Amino acid sequence: MSSRASWDIRRYPPEIQREYGRLLALPIHLQESHHGLFQSDTDRRVYSDLSIFVSLYPTDFSAFVDGECRHHASRPGGIRIDGNGGRGLRKGLDPLLAFSGRLARALRRAKDAAAERAREEAEALASVLSQECAIPPTSPQALGDHEVEGADAVAGVDKDMDMEQGELSDEYFDAPSPSRGGVSSRNPRYTPTSPPKRHRDAEPVIPGSLLKKLRDVAPQSRPVETKSLPARPLRPQLTTSSDSSAFTSTTTSSTVLSISDIATNTTDITSLDSPADAKPSIRPLPVPTRWEPLPALPDEERIVYVTPPNPYQAMMNKQDVRHDAQFLLQSLMDRSRTSGHPITWTDVLVEDLEGLTGPMADAGPVVKAVFRKIVKRKGKISGQSPFGGPGENGEDDQVEDEVEGQPGVERGERDMRMFREMDREESSIRTNDLRRIGNDSVDWPYGGGISYTILVEPEARLAEHCVSLSPALSSIRPSERSKIHQTRSAPARRVAPISRHGPTNPPNNIFGPSAGEFSANGPSTRLPFKMSLLPPEMTGRSFRLARRFGSRRIITFKLNLQGPAARKCRVSPMELFRGRVFVVLGRTYRALWSPPDSDNVFAVETDDQVSGLKRAWTSEPEMPSFEELLAMFNDLQQKPSQPLAKWAARPQILFSDSVPGATVDPSAICVVNDIVTSAAIKLGRASTEQILTDGCGLITAESLAQRIYRHPALRFDSGRPCVLQIRLGGAKGLLMLMSQEQHRVYAGKEVVLRDSMIKALSNLAHASDPSLFQVDVVRCESLRIGTYLSSEPMMAMSHNGIPHSAFLNLRLQSLDDIRDAFLPRPHPGETLDKVTSRLVASCYRQGGVGAERKKREAAMKGRSAKVLGLRRTSEDPDLANEDDRGDEMIESWERFAVDPISGQPGSIAEATMEAIAARFNPLESQYTGHKLHHLAKTLLNADVRNLRIKVENSLSAFIVPDPLGVLAPDEIFIRFASSAPVDPETMCPLTHLEGDVLAFRSPCKLPTDVRKFRAVYKAELSHLTDCIVMSAHSDLCERSPASILGGGDYDGDTVQLFWDKELVEPFRNADVGIADMPPGFEDKYFDEEVVSGWEFLREMGGRSEEVRIANYQQFLLGALLDDKATGLYSRLHGNAVYELGYGHPDTIVLGRIFGLVLDARKSGLRIKPAVKKAHQQERDGYLRWYAHKKGEEENGRRQLKRPKKLGNFIMDQILDWGLEQAEAIMADFPSEVQKPSLADYGALVSPWKSACNLLQTMRPPGDPSIAIDVKPQIGAHAVHDKLMHQLQRIQRHVEACMDVWDLIRQSRIGPRERVADVYRKHYNARVDAPQTPQRTPRSKSSLPTPSRHEAPEGQAGLVLSSKMRQLALVWREELQVDDAALVCMGDTNQLRRLMVGCAAELARRKTTQLFPFDVDFEIALELRAKAGGGSLTLAADVQRGMKPAYKAESSTAGRT
Repeated sequence: MSSRASWDIRRYPPEIQREYGRLLALPIHLQESHHGLFQSDTDRRVYSDLSIFVSLYPTDFSAFVDGECRHHASRPGGIRIDGNGGRGLRKGLDPLLAFSGRLARALRRAKDAAAERAREEAEALASVLSQECAIPPTSPQALGDHEVEGADAVAGVDKDMDMEQGELSDEYFDAPSPSRGGVSSRNPRYTPTSPPKRHRDAEPVIPGSLLKKLRDVAPQSRPVETKSLPARPLRPQLTTSSDSSAFTSTTTSSTVLSISDIATNTTDITSLDSPADAKPSIRPLPVPTRWEPLPALPDEERIVYVTPPNPYQAMMNKQDVRHDAQFLLQSLMDRSRTSGHPITWTDVLVEDLEGLTGPMADAGPVVKAVFRKIVKRKGKISGQSPFGGPGENGEDDQVEDEVEGQPGVERGERDMRMFREMDREESSIRTNDLRRIGNDSVDWPYGGGISYTILVEPEARLAEHCVSLSPALSSIRPSERSKIHQTRSAPARRVAPISRHGPTNPPNNIFGPSAGEFSANGPSTRLPFKMSLLPPEMTGRSFRLARRFGSRRIITFKLNLQGPAARKCRVSPMELFRGRVFVVLGRTYRALWSPPDSDNVFAVETDDQVSGLKRAWTSEPEMPSFEELLAMFNDLQQKPSQPLAKWAARPQILFSDSVPGATVDPSAICVVNDIVTSAAIKLGRASTEQILTDGCGLITAESLAQRIYRHPALRFDSGRPCVLQIRLGGAKGLLMLMSQEQHRVYAGKEVVLRDSMIKALSNLAHASDPSLFQVDVVRCESLRIGTYLSSEPMMAMSHNGIPHSAFLNLRLQSLDDIRDAFLPRPHPGETLDKVTSRLVASCYRQGGVGAERKKREAAMKGRSAKVLGLRRTSEDPDLANEDDRGDEMIESWERFAVDPISGQPGSIAEATMEAIAARFNPLESQYTGHKLHHLAKTLLNADVRNLRIKVENSLSAFIVPDPLGVLAPDEIFIRFASSAPVDPETMCPLTHLEGDVLAFRSPCKLPTDVRKFRAVYKAELSHLTDCIVMSAHSDLCERSPASILGGGDYDGDTVQLFWDKELVEPFRNADVGIADMPPGFEDKYFDEEVVSGWEFLREMGGRSEEVRIANYQQFLLGALLDDKATGLYSRLHGNAVYELGYGHPDTIVLGRIFGLVLDARKSGLRIKPAVKKAHQQERDGYLRWYAHKKGEEENGRRQLKRPKKLGNFIMDQILDWGLEQAEAIMADFPSEVQKPSLADYGALVSPWKSACNLLQTMRPPGDPSIAIDVKPQIGAHAVHDKLMHQLQRIQRHVEACMDVWDLIRQSRIGPRERVADVYRKHYNARVDAPQTPQRTPRSKSSLPTPSRHEAPEGQAGLVLSSKMRQLALVWREELQVDDAALVCMGDTNQLRRLMVGCAAELARRKTTQLFPFDVDFEIALELRAKAGGGSLTLAADVQRGMKPAYKAESSTAGRT
């Protein structure tokens, strides 16, 4: 009989190892470790019992060893009869068989003794405790519906498991997994410290004595978990590396190849810690000396009303006014607070809500109309003028009814797409079909794509608009449905319903709260924060938790922590969110997680019930409790040995922007051990740096990768993906394609995960949740050809031997490339047609038009730009911390969107490209010349300001380990699939790289962070394309090559490669020992505040649910307590480089501190305050180059001086040379066209002149008038009169619009002043005013010139764009076809042409045509293109999907 199990005494504390060493000396034939096949039940039983004995009863085990030594000293051992190929049959007197019997009896006695001790303690405490203490859901004893006693309870062992036999069904071992020597790597390593927990419906309760016992057990005496993979990463049916030697299987592995057969002499070890779970060395858990649990908030401070209670809530819920419609209406109310005439629920009538029932496709477009009706009614009743004009984001709050739903407006189309998305999600929520987590549909492949955001602004003092707390008599009823995390607590006292202070209840609102539900306790207390709901947005971002429960059940609180009010606020963000329930439109939410380096807090709807708050919806499944949510995706009980800080970072998996690419059957997933260095194998444990496959698994090419490739929401430019960044269950990292040999090894498996990829585990009751088996694709393509060299790697390269001249040459070259690409005049030998093609192609590529169009298309379709690889991640860490949502007033993609009314792109590059393509020559056209000037200036300033250099011979891509072991430690491999760099000598695309290259990843703080490798070609790795393969050879690698590069790994890190000879040849690698952390470094500079899972669970024992949640949130929201040490030490390190040199010991120290601070949130390390203060005093100061990069001012800081012995600093030279060169280049891009022509005027004015000429031909005989502004004689020809009148109408409309255009450009229209009102004033003023002849510029307006208005800080451009959009709408809507039906023959486009022609005629300078582009960009381009001849009409979406082609000829390559 063969059975799989695992035993390794090296996993246990030293005292246990010493005792077991005494057994090894006895004639029992025990082994120090056993990773393979057991030949009998006796073998398996012995090692299973030993595992339980040494883990749970170490004191009794020591006594047992003493007895065994006495036993063997007095009598001989058993008799062994050899046979069967030397494998020996064991008979009755076999010493191992006899030993197994004694061991089993001793184990039973130890169990009985422990149980007896537990009962005695319970009886002793029974007289003190008035009732039994509840087992909290966070306690390691909450195991099921049985009352667990004794030592089994202490260890958390399920009594349903036969601990004597230690067997479970074969479902735990679906398939073998290769390991060294043909032995399955599914080595069971599930120690009894964290066995499978089984939860049932009943409340698990144990005597309170066990809680005391947990506190009394010294941490050193508890078994230490050294596993690298917990037992159930996905669900029970999933094949994993188990952690219990009690788990057995009859599956054989004699025919399975080992990893060593694939990857040169690598040996799997079964006692590796997860690299993400700190160093895997065996050490006792820290003794808790500093951490104390936080108390729960008082009842009167626990409930926060983000939206005030309103009497319509129950009615809206029952009448199916959906939450999305309520949220949108409330967001409009919140925005109205800035107008001075806020709208509240007191202004709403029942009949206002009648049109909001039903699907959002019907109700959504009506919400704004309902809100406008409320605004108008309030203005009439109160005598106030209804507020109007643009809101905070510059948009018009009071848009005319006829504009609503305008089919040609892009925003309206996007809103309708969002409303339909809301309806799909709502249907999925109510039917609970879970289609939203991922399906095969093309129309709706997944949900979770709608963002619900609440803006949080601190206030210096309490005000009426601050959020309110519930009255003192309010309370939250504990969850009544939790089947997993229930507690038995004292009966809750009777509480009164909440007091509702707000709108009066209309008499006809039968669904509102009764009078008895209102209290006269006075106004509720408040918190010094203003919270405003922002309109829902379909940003394209989707994450697992939103897909699992629905987008509307996740709210993002966006904190605005800038400004003096935030500094004066007396309540910190942590105090705001910890332990509180937020009520939004009658639903309750709790803060779940705050991502690092962000001001966002994600909150999830829970089943908390607030007394007095009616929950009328019954057509949707209830949400789980807060603790149930944790159990579903990140159950602490499954990995209790990890630090709480690390556990609290795992929700990143739930909130990662991703696309569910495919569903994987659990039986097609397996988990194998990581490849580690030989030194780690010999030692029996591996540090993070010694794990050579950290974060990277395998994926099949034929099935899973192909399904992901065909996913409708993903885009692959290079064909089927070779590397994917994914989230799967509690695993995260990369999956790379299997080789043919690996396909045979892992037959039947679609995904092979590594131990190091498993970050979080679900509670077994939720292990079958479908969302855990979706392969969530985070990023599908990473290769970029031609990247930037930023300041940090330049400083490191300079230190490692590259002369300054190499960087300065590249600096000048990159700036000259910008000039050559956008130069408006021809290069030598270049024709005018070639100039046009070059400029168009340059705008598309260097100007970023192509990328922006793809982002815009993704946003319109609700797809993730990040997953599609469209969001450019900066190579400079100082520029990479950008918020995903962008400015709260407008999405970042909208800043570069095409104006839906005028058709003018918001991007300078795109507007310039399209205008040049329509033959607006930048040497003659003021519009394109001005745009090209600003485009060149923007690109040059970006490079100079950010101190970055574009290098053509470079790339960036994912890094993956070599699973076949064919690469040496200093070798890399990269082969290209489609996009490839061009050989500078042959000008042909490269198939792969060969030769020396420089590699680095950001951030770079140590000399070793930039490394020279040799690129080689290996046919065995040819199946991997567009990724950088690094060595994972166990015998040759002393550490992971990725770890040398700034502590990288393979879970999604990208590395930049440079092969420019000027950089590579002089570079010399620094001593790799610099990358190693010196002993005692952490203790010297950091305080270790590590709270382990065991410690947390123990302290939470018997505490209330509110206390447990508050303490969970203290860790989950830890990013709110960020001390900003990362940015500080990045700056201090740069200062030390400047003053001391890159290789100075103090500089190295600061670089190492930065690396530890960067990971401090997960490690629990905190820089010592005295150390931080000393470093600031010693190294803080003002650096000119750094301040220029960050846009900072000196502000009286100490000026840092560089010693002369260190020579010139490279970044100073880069800045000075860049500024000088950029200024010289801008001379080729004048802001004013030197020789403007009338070609643009002639093209634009032609329709207007044709109409005027037609008027002249129709002039009645004897009529002396020759201009349209002269009134015809009475009784003149009727057609002529009508034509004259219509042309006059057009001219007055154009003149009024041009007057408003001048005011907008001069900032003379107030932020709340409506453009339509200003237009009407100017139009009416011109009706009776004297008219000027048609062939002269328009006359000035007779109205007084208004004063200038300063836009809010940082919003000048946004306000200008908004006003121009409103003007374009007035231009289009105020003059209709019916007003000029004769002159335009009923053709709307012809009317537009006439208006543009009239504007060209009325321009004060005929050679400066700017106004038509702002009001009707499309018609202006059409007229210019047709005037040049050879134009082609294309659909807009087709034209914008075309990529301009241009290839520079050798004759044009020279500089001018």
